[in-house]
This record gives sequence, structure tokens and C-alpha cells, in this order.
Amino acid sequence: MPERIKMIVTEVTIYSVDRCVAGWDYEKDRMVRPEPGPAKFWPAIFCGKQSTFHPGHLVSFDAEEPDTDLPHRNEDRVIIPNSLTEHGAGGSDLFRAACVKSLSHGPSQVYRDYLHFQGDKAFVPKGSDCGSLCALDLPVSDVSLLVETDMNGKEKLRARLPVLGRILNLSIAAKDLKQAFKNSGGLVAANALLANASSFHVRLGLAREMNGDGKCYLQINGIYPVA
Repeated sequence: MPERIKMIVTEVTIYSVDRCVAGWDYEKDRMVRPEPGPAKFWPAIFCGKQSTFHPGHLVSFDAEEPDTDLPHRNEDRVIIPNSLTEHGAGGSDLFRAACVKSLSHGPSQVYRDYLHFQGDKAFVPKGSDCGSLCALDLPVSDVSLLVETDMNGKEKLRARLPVLGRILNLSIAAKDLKQAFKNSGGLVAANALLANASSFHVRLGLAREMNGDGKCYLQINGIYPVA
């Protein structure tokens, strides 16, 4: 049964050349992941300050729940063609208000006992009936960006931060941070996006299972300075 969703975009992440979008349904107080098709990503043209999906932008659409895998199915919503309406930027106050409300969906409330720790990583088993998106506020001193080199010699942006009492080293999928790191000057440019903050609002999400190992790894979907 289709439902009308009114959402403020809270995060845009990058996967290769495509994008994944998530937001806060401000009428039903829940996390939502709007998709063009079940478990499908958005072309880059749909995501940006002058486009449809960007943190702080308001959108509404008719959507249906797809038959995707848990835990992502709990937030996945496929937009019905020709139902998407753009309402422009909502402003910083509205964005922060949505972020504050979403703190009710923190790691302990969303992942419950399904979150497993693996060294300084964390994952939820594919098929777990929990959420895949959550949020938390952290002091500036608790979050540090770092660079690691993978087995192919490629540098990747990551962050170290506490989640449920454990210090984790998580991959960063956030569009703004990844683009700053890749295109504008590495770690210095990424850190510049986080300057002059009293604390950080952090968006966490689970990546879909990629390697056939049944694990949906925790990642960072967004880090936003709080003045």
C-alpha cells in the first residue's frame, strides 16, 4: 500500500559513481531510505546542492516498502514514479531540529543486541530484524579522521569514534567528506569541513552485505559540526 512520506535529507553517501540517500520522516519520526528501485542507488545527477537530494533539502513522495533484505528493509522505501516533489532547502535550524529528534534512534535503540564487534569494526548479520540507520551526538574530542591504505595501495578516509562503549575505526561513505578528501586536498580538506564545532552530529548506517559473508558492516554516513 503506497504511503506519502515527507522527509528532510540527512545524509548522502557515495558508492562508486552512484549515491545512496537517507533522511528523517518528520511526520512519522523515523529514518527513511528513498530508492529509485529495490536496493538501488541514485545517479550522481540527483544529489547535490542544486539538485534533489542534499543534506537539509525537503522532499515528499509516494512510496512502497520493497521486498529487500533485512535489516535495510526497515528503512527502504521505493519512490513511485512521478510522485517526487522537491521543496528546496529547509535551512540550518530545521536540519538541526531533525537531527536532534533523530537522536531517539541511537545505536542501542536501533541495533539492539544484533550489533557484533569484530576488533575495531562492527557489523549486523544480514537478515537481522533491526534498523540499519541511526544517529548520535559526540564531543569533538571523541572523533578523529584518519587515512589508511588498502591492499591495493589506495588511500581511504576513515574515522575513529566511540560506539556503545567501544572505540571503532569505521569507513566513511559521506559524500561531502569523501569528495573533499579525494578532490580538494586530502585529510586537511576533510578536516576543514569539521572546523569550528562544539560537538558533532554523526550519522551511522549499515552497508549492504558485499562479500557473501552475511555481514552488514557499520559505516559513517555523515558527520556534521554543531555550533
